Amino acid sequence: MNLKKMVIGLMMMCVAMTNNVYASDNDLLDEILLKQEERQERWENEVREIEEYGILGDRRDPDKVQCTCYIEAGKPTCSGSYKMDGIIATAPEHIGKVAQVYEVAEDGGIGNFIGYFEASDTGYGAPTGYGISAYKGRTSAGTIETGITIDFRKPNMKKATEFMTDTFTGEGKTGSQVYVIFEDGEG
Repeated sequence: MNLKKMVIGLMMMCVAMTNNVYASDNDLLDEILLKQEERQERWENEVREIEEYGILGDRRDPDKVQCTCYIEAGKPTCSGSYKMDGIIATAPEHIGKVAQVYEVAEDGGIGNFIGYFEASDTGYGAPTGYGISAYKGRTSAGTIETGITIDFRKPNMKKATEFMTDTFTGEGKTGSQVYVIFEDGEG
């Protein structure tokens, strides 16, 4: 028996018991039945949303991107920040937003939450082979400026290596890809 049929059966039992107790008060019975119908409709909508949108339960589709780290000690980001941790370089349209970053699970779905990062820098990355770079003129567009890669800012090589090792190696890890959702906000 599926869950939906079981819930409907329980609701019908509740209605039957309600009929016995409140049969003399039709207004109260109508109100109870209406609330039960509303609850059932809300429950069915929630189930439909989970089936359609998955566990995040919202309409924001995460992007699956490559990850790299960069070290720019003493230099500001394109938005003027000197902060070293908690910053990513990404496509220019994401500057000023907050990135929610998740691991890629073994099955390819959304894995564990890595953290929130300020999207306050951009850059080139590696050549993509298409488009024209806003940073390198006649060269093809880069992976960071096109949003194919996000680049985590770290204060030194040791921190960058630790981050990449802890985040992307070990049992159940899938390499240097993550899911990212960009939202308006401050980090």
